Amino acid sequence: TEPALAMQHIERAHAIVSEKLPEQNKLRISITRNFGAMLRHKGHLERAEPLLEWCKVHDPDSIFSFSNLALLRHQQGRVKEALELNKQGISRLSTEANELTINYRYGFQMRIAAQHEELDEFDDAADYYQRAIASALSMQKGGD
Repeated sequence: TEPALAMQHIERAHAIVSEKLPEQNKLRISITRNFGAMLRHKGHLERAEPLLEWCKVHDPDSIFSFSNLALLRHQQGRVKEALELNKQGISRLSTEANELTINYRYGFQMRIAAQHEELDEFDDAADYYQRAIASALSMQKGGD
């Protein structure tokens, strides 16, 4: 798939759902979040920011909202904010051990560890790297 074409399609989808669907509609939130994530990935941080912030407001319990906004904040050089968003995201994960929660827990833990390291908070970084290793091991056990 051509990336520019994909961007055109999601931008059009976003315009349609923004016009036709209420703000709390899950499809609208999902398309908005994906559009914001694509913009962030392409480096269009200023365009992505209001979309990802909107998603956090309209879907405040979604780990995806926190994850995407944390990635944006990190790209903006706002490491402390990214760290807090990642911690808030991980706190919203279900305690149920399924593939999604285990994978997201590992991802959040790795990002939190790296951000602590970037902030020269090495004890905290080591703690989260250990947690990530434990998560990775639990993924391995689940795959046996």
